[in-house]
Amino acid sequence: MAIGREARRAERAPLVESVLGKSAASAGLDLLELTEYAWHDCYGEITPPDDVILNILICSRGDLATMIHATKVALRDWRDLHLWAQHVNSEQQKLLVTAQCGRNITTDLPCPLRAR
Repeated sequence: MAIGREARRAERAPLVESVLGKSAASAGLDLLELTEYAWHDCYGEITPPDDVILNILICSRGDLATMIHATKVALRDWRDLHLWAQHVNSEQQKLLVTAQCGRNITTDLPCPLRAR
């Protein structure tokens, strides 16, 4: 079943708003719409896969200018975007574990959470 551009926009709106905030969500959704046009020109597909959209949002870290750059990377080579998103996720995971352990896990190993 074909899903139209407006339906995809509506489906993505809550996620985009949660990442960029209410004030920048509309611009972020506009960027994703432009991304669809460019993706079609580059790859012949109607829209980027969901993981590419998610990686663009992950790499943005809530900043519209960074989201624009992430989109450019995705269009040039989505695999580079994937590596960038993995790096961002890894950094966020380290921060989460550091917060849970109460110390810097890169310098104060072992973490007591891992001893359980």
